[in-house]
Formats: sequence, C-alpha cells, structure tokens
Amino acid sequence: MNNSSIKKFYNELGGEYSKGWVNPGMKVISNFEETFVRKTLEGVVEEMHPNKVCVLDIGVGSGRISKNLISFDSVSYYGVDIADTMVSVVKESLTGYPGFREVKTNDISKGIEYEADKFDFISCIRVLKYNSNWKWILGDIYRVLSKDGTLVFTLPNRCSLNYFSRGKLPMHGTTIKGIRSVLKDLGFRDVHIERGFKMPDIMYYVTSNEKLLRLYVVLEEVLYRLLGPAFSRGLYITCRK
Repeated sequence: MNNSSIKKFYNELGGEYSKGWVNPGMKVISNFEETFVRKTLEGVVEEMHPNKVCVLDIGVGSGRISKNLISFDSVSYYGVDIADTMVSVVKESLTGYPGFREVKTNDISKGIEYEADKFDFISCIRVLKYNSNWKWILGDIYRVLSKDGTLVFTLPNRCSLNYFSRGKLPMHGTTIKGIRSVLKDLGFRDVHIERGFKMPDIMYYVTSNEKLLRLYVVLEEVLYRLLGPAFSRGLYITCRK
C-alpha cells in the first residue's frame, strides 16, 4: 500500500478515528502514550524557560496527542498530517488556543515542509510505521529540529509476536539495536528507549473489564522488570539533536 492509499484510508476514516481509543483497554494505551509525550515536553519547557518552545506534531490524527502539546502556555504549536480530514478536525478543535500557529496537510515521506532548525520539540507517534522510507524521514526530522532539540517517536518492534499480526495497513518496524544504530548514524544523541506494552494489541482492544485491565498492568510491570524494553510490541523513543 502506497502513501496515497494511506491518505485515502485516513481521509475516509476522518473523525471516526478517535472512536478507536474510547474503550477502556485502548484508553490504557492512550494514557501511556500521552503521558510519555507530555512528560518529555515538560522537561523541555523547564529547560528552555522563559523562552517559547516551538513544537511540531507529525501525524496529528484526531488530536489525541495534540491537546497534550498545546496545553503548555509556552508552546508554539504546529501540526501536520497526510489526511485533509484529520487536519480539518484538529484545526477546528485547536484554533483559539494562544499557542496555536497552524495545522496543514503534508506527506512527510516526500519531505517535511518547514525550514531547517525550526522546532525545539517534535512528536511523531504511530506515524513512521506506515512509511517504508522511515529512516530517511528521521533524517529530515533531524534537519528541521533545532540544536539540542528533542524528538519523541514510536516504531513497531520486529522482535515481538505482535509484529507479525496483520492489520488494515502494512507496517514497517525495527529492533532496539537497529534503531540505536540508525539514530547514531543520523547524528542524534541521548537516545532513550522507554518501556512498552508486551501483551498483544487485541487483548487491550477487546477488554473493557477494569479488574482484568488492572491485571494486565501488573503483568506488564512484571514483564518489564524481567525483560526491560526487549520484546515490547512498540518502541517508545526519545533522542536529541
């Protein structure tokens, strides 16, 4: 599936995308990802105080991550997405925030449409996996990131059983060793790989029982203590330029 097909898929999905995150199981994952991004940005905001922090959200979707980014008073927010409908949804929900600058359509597989060294913080959650040239895209992210700027992003882990399950869209992934090597070659530093979920997606997607979800969380903690980030189905990564 090429990027025009991905664009078509998400344009047709539109505002319905947010409904995929409302069931209790998926909320567990969403809360983890939002906290991961928000806490990293908190550190950048504190470090740069009292200066403004220029933020780019790559793959705005329905605004799930965006609302966490724009909630900081010192943030100047920019966002891009491949789908026009997603851009419209987020633009409508965020316009009016003091830190809002723009959200626009941009196929990042062809290049990020901003000048070099513009952004102090970039988030790219659940986006790179749809791009076969994700390594090149990381290089372009490096280009638009300011000196000492921070990137947070995700990629599927090829060393997990979940990687081999088939979804509606093809996915591209990497390994812990592989992504460290790629980031080093591109010039990134201070690479940190956060814990991820090891249990299959489907278990969270179909579960609404709160007691069972609490058990999942306990099991995930045990697995993390035993294995660290290894075998996580998704890699949650932070690094700096």
